[in-house]
Amino acid sequence: MMTLALQKIKKGKGNRAQEWADMHIKSMLQYQVELRDWKLANGDQEPTTAQKAAFTHQPPFASWVDMSNELLRFFQTTETQSKAIEKLNSIRQGTHDFEDYWMEFKVAATASQFDNAAIVNAFKETVNPGLGRKLVETARLTISDPIQIWADRVTEFERAKRDADRQYGRTSDRGKQDKPKPTSSTPTSHGTAGPSKPTPTPRDENAMDIDRKEGRCYKCHEKGHRFFECPNAQEKKKVFTNR
Repeated sequence: MMTLALQKIKKGKGNRAQEWADMHIKSMLQYQVELRDWKLANGDQEPTTAQKAAFTHQPPFASWVDMSNELLRFFQTTETQSKAIEKLNSIRQGTHDFEDYWMEFKVAATASQFDNAAIVNAFKETVNPGLGRKLVETARLTISDPIQIWADRVTEFERAKRDADRQYGRTSDRGKQDKPKPTSSTPTSHGTAGPSKPTPTPRDENAMDIDRKEGRCYKCHEKGHRFFECPNAQEKKKVFTNR
């Protein structure tokens, strides 16, 4: 598969891409020939890692990751790196799925050639804030931990949340169901129940009327004066005195 991938890398400015691909394809073919000859000489057995390391020819890349890194080192320009840094600073997960965000972030992070600490800091600033906070509080990760571990933890958190939502429902839905209803039974002007009002305490008929602002005369039953100040009573007193 790696040989086929290298065969796709052709042409380019100054034919550098084809020269690079041809060089690594040659190394791969030489290694495969040496591996085949060794198996024929040893009863078709698979050589150990130590025996492979003793081969004259070695495969150009140990993995797809190594191949990707070598491609970046060989073909990347300052313009490519500048665009990657700009992308790394502007990308935001927001409400997008983490998988989609992570694919874009990883490409930009690799092309930026930043060290792991700088990439982790960029990751914490651009990932969904809720996930970032949970990583710091629960996973207890630091900037010294590889960025891939940060991504793996987020994937675990999102998977656990999806499982919980399927089994117990979303948190926002549960909050709506658990919200208490008003218990008032007092009808309003619109015919619906409204908040009940406190019932006023009835006035005691025998209590002293100390809260009245003006008195009432119980001789003439008019307001504005008291009985011993009643002008009608004074007039009647004069009449009786003159007689």
